[in-house]
Amino acid sequence: MNTQTSVSAHTYDTVDNQTLADEAGKQLPLGDEALMALGRMQEKAGKAHEARDAYDRVTKEYPTSMLRYKAQARLASLPKE
Repeated sequence: MNTQTSVSAHTYDTVDNQTLADEAGKQLPLGDEALMALGRMQEKAGKAHEARDAYDRVTKEYPTSMLRYKAQARLASLPKE
C-alpha cells in the first residue's frame, strides 16, 4: 500500500530578521539570545548600525541577562557612528 503525505512548505523569506527579533524579544524567554544572534548577523552583513541597535536592545530590555556584558563588549568594538 502506497500512501502520500502532503506537507505544506513554509515561506520564511517573507519575514525579515528584525521582525523575528522583535517577536522574540516580546514573547520568548530567549529574546536576549535572539537579539545577540541578530546583532552578529548584522555585523557579518556589514550593517554596523543595525547590529548596534540589536546589541543596545539587549542592554536595555534585558538588564539582568548575562548576555548584557557580551552586548556591551560588541557595542564597544563597533565603529562609532
